[in-house]
Amino acid sequence: ESILDSIRYCGAQRLGHGVRLVESEDLLQYVVDQRIVIESCVTSNLQTKAVESLDKHPIRRFFDAGIIVVPCTDNPTVSGVCLSSEYDLLQRNFGFNLEEMVRMIDHGFSAAFLESHLKKRLRADAMLEVFTLLREAGYNTSRIVHALSHSYERFWVEDVFDMNPSNPYWEGYTNPPLTEDIVRLIPKADVNIRLDGSVSIEHAWAEAQEVRLDMESILGRPCSSLEELKSIVFTD
Repeated sequence: ESILDSIRYCGAQRLGHGVRLVESEDLLQYVVDQRIVIESCVTSNLQTKAVESLDKHPIRRFFDAGIIVVPCTDNPTVSGVCLSSEYDLLQRNFGFNLEEMVRMIDHGFSAAFLESHLKKRLRADAMLEVFTLLREAGYNTSRIVHALSHSYERFWVEDVFDMNPSNPYWEGYTNPPLTEDIVRLIPKADVNIRLDGSVSIEHAWAEAQEVRLDMESILGRPCSSLEELKSIVFTD
């Protein structure tokens, strides 16, 4: 009922947690049809007993139904998690394959609460880094690139996102699971655009300056230059 009220009276375009959505097939299908985003916080939901056990969490059902699922941490300090550990958990416990993991990573950027031009640029930069890391690690990215290429409109560049993998793959080839190192390195974001992964510090600083972000409120100390930010990030 609270989910329905959020949509009906508040016009919600994203839903936090939403674990009880599975109790109504009609409402679940409405969320799919309206492209409403679900922030899925698996560890937090388990800790707060919103779900009885890990295997009862509906994230797999949400994804398979066509919902835009964005893995989130909810509260990384309290839960003791980060986005990397959440994605690793999803891969190990819910059977998400490489293509599905990349799609959820893309959802994190495409559904972020940012101005459209900022979101497009950040999303393209992040996905370029994703595909570069995967190709260098020997994963076959061709199917993912073709599946996502329509989403990038005019800023999709085929010679940057190589459509032809350098390594030969046989018919029916299945990518192995992502290693923990790759999961950690891949850029990720939840819908609040909390970044986790290898988006460069230079890029993060440029975006923060463009939106006039109050760095002191985030870092707990004044920060007026990129060099100062680097000294804080790399020493704390």
